[in-house]
Amino acid sequence: MDLSNLKNQQGAASQATTAFLVVVDTDGSVSVSTDLANPPNVERSATFTDIRTASHVVQEDTRAMQISGLVQQQMMAVGQMVQQQMQTEALAKSLKL
Repeated sequence: MDLSNLKNQQGAASQATTAFLVVVDTDGSVSVSTDLANPPNVERSATFTDIRTASHVVQEDTRAMQISGLVQQQMMAVGQMVQQQMQTEALAKSLKL
């Protein structure tokens, strides 16, 4: 991505595949919104430091969400394996194997 051309492009018509807003609230918290119809009122233009910091937060949060999803999938798989093992043991007991 070329950051050398960072400038206010409000009103510039362009085509895009997708878009989202990264918002730094007045308390410093960072959030992402896909609702482009209701942009927030901003106090000032973003600086390079704002962009770098918010990008880092978004990257770390999405990485954490991805890891959390993977852990949840693994836990569900282990749960299914335990359930199958219990069913197999119950069947073996009923057949007195």
